[in-house]
Amino acid sequence: MASSARGAATAAVVCSARELVR
Repeated sequence: MASSARGAATAAVVCSARELVR
């Protein structure tokens, strides 16, 4: 479960960073 939560958080961060770079 912890892994899934961490994966979701990482995905959100990556998405945010990608949008920022955009």
